[in-house]
Amino acid sequence: MLRSQQDTLGKVIAGTAAATQRPALPAASHSLPILTCVYQSAGGGVAQSHHWVGAPPAWHRAIPAGHPLNQLVSAPVESCPASLTSSAAAAPRAAAVAPPPAPQPQPQSARQAVPLPSFEPTQKDFRTEGRALAKVYAALFAGEFGAVPYGRESVELQTLLDAYIDGFGRNCAQQLPANKVEVTEEVCVAETVTRNGYGVEVNRYCSQWRTRGTGVYADPELYGVSKAMQRVGKANSIGTVMSMMQGGLGGVMQLAQRLKTIKSDVPAMVKQNECSHALRRFQDNLQLYASGKSAKRLDGAAPAAAPAPTAESQSFPRLIDDLISANSQTWAANRYIRGSISGVNVSSTDPQGRPARIRASYAFDGLSGRSAGTVEVEFSEGVPRCLYYWDRPDVCRAPDRGIVARYTSGAYTATPN
Repeated sequence: MLRSQQDTLGKVIAGTAAATQRPALPAASHSLPILTCVYQSAGGGVAQSHHWVGAPPAWHRAIPAGHPLNQLVSAPVESCPASLTSSAAAAPRAAAVAPPPAPQPQPQSARQAVPLPSFEPTQKDFRTEGRALAKVYAALFAGEFGAVPYGRESVELQTLLDAYIDGFGRNCAQQLPANKVEVTEEVCVAETVTRNGYGVEVNRYCSQWRTRGTGVYADPELYGVSKAMQRVGKANSIGTVMSMMQGGLGGVMQLAQRLKTIKSDVPAMVKQNECSHALRRFQDNLQLYASGKSAKRLDGAAPAAAPAPTAESQSFPRLIDDLISANSQTWAANRYIRGSISGVNVSSTDPQGRPARIRASYAFDGLSGRSAGTVEVEFSEGVPRCLYYWDRPDVCRAPDRGIVARYTSGAYTATPN
């Protein structure tokens, strides 16, 4: 039994053996010990009862792999499963109690319809002890996206997501859906080598690539998010390299060390959580975060609506100026002209009167001199979510989180005339 599942069930569980609650039993089974285990999940709810008479019940076959009850039903008849507090008792013998009638056979579909208890994992069920990225994992698990240090377009988040997909596929393959997909990788099958007049190699690069399967499978939705992030990463590759170089060799080495840590720490975290319900919750929020969507909060409640004021009360030129200025730090060749925002237009609002999309023009210096461009800022739940530039209108550029935090706190409220 998984440790996290034991903790979830074992803390508030009472197991009893009783002869008063007797299920329908096979013929002559009245002479066998009957055990009723009563338990309740840590989150409360209706207590569940299950009976064991010599062998696991028929509905055991319908339990999904990895479900806590998959382990529970294999316990000996004489005692409750290991995660339950038990007391032994036996049913009266045939001399004292008449045998109950034999049950009628049920079709397979009826056996599979037996409801199974659900388990809502808590922070204690999610294990991160000894992990280098424990705080990052905890923030994602709890749905506290503001505490995640990696931006949606960052190479760190891409590496974390890919490491999780690989770790889960290798350690929790039985938990993957039936429509799982194989993870692929690009391998070099031909290289081009350049030599100088003396025969010394001066350059070597891959001139032909091939896609091949890795033998590791993944959830199709999560893998789809990873592929989408990879496409964005390729589009931003030049800007990413330029941004890295601005920090000098030390910045490049620090990034390399961070990525190395992520690649080794994430699979260890997956193993540590043993394919549990808590790990699945972490995966759900990781997917939501990487997709730019709202978090699944730990208490199960929807995130509070952003306290952003209505569209009429905001100074959007200042907001967009700051957003582009921060984002332009990753631009490869162009240089944004601070304070050049013009033509700001709130093209749509949500039902609460908050902006949904805003368009604006700006100026930048490029290889051909000063030019003009346009940007569209997309909002979600009242806060900036993506920047779409005129030259790549299909690529979502994540806004600076510090600026978003200032916006939600009212720092961009328009000054009254």
